[in-house]
Amino acid sequence: MSSSPPFRLTPYRGGLALTGPGLSAAAAVHTSELPSSFSSASPSLHIILLTKEEYEHSNCPSPPIIDPSHLHVLGLGGRPSAEKEGSCWLVVVWNHANQWRRSVGLVPKQFYIILDDVEADDSQEVDRGITSLIGGDEGVKEVFRGLSEDGMDQVLASPPTRLVRSPNSTLFSP
Repeated sequence: MSSSPPFRLTPYRGGLALTGPGLSAAAAVHTSELPSSFSSASPSLHIILLTKEEYEHSNCPSPPIIDPSHLHVLGLGGRPSAEKEGSCWLVVVWNHANQWRRSVGLVPKQFYIILDDVEADDSQEVDRGITSLIGGDEGVKEVFRGLSEDGMDQVLASPPTRLVRSPNSTLFSP
């Protein structure tokens, strides 16, 4: 009996997403970080590779082959002070997917796994990069210290965050 692959690219909401039990396993590592008031009820964990609009305008006749072995789930991100309190996601770095996006004429993007079941909050316009990690600068430092050399390389090569750090930020100080 063969087991299902840990990741697979599948059609999702008119676009293309990475799904599979590998995402559940990655999410399980970080669920202990969820606030006690939060309930992870997402029925289908996924990472959007192409939105519906991107898929309709791309020259992508069939799902690409993209190596997920260098996909790194960094930790829990969220917007506790935003209008939709409790919105949580897992911050993901997946540069092989961004290389493929560039090869078909698309811009790189930030990848993430939505943990709540709020469809309207799956906006591609929200910053879900490394600086959205809960814990602010200290959270970013802690995650970076715990990464393998490959993980650090992947983070440093990933698209920049949309957030602008203040001049008083201690993000890269010793």
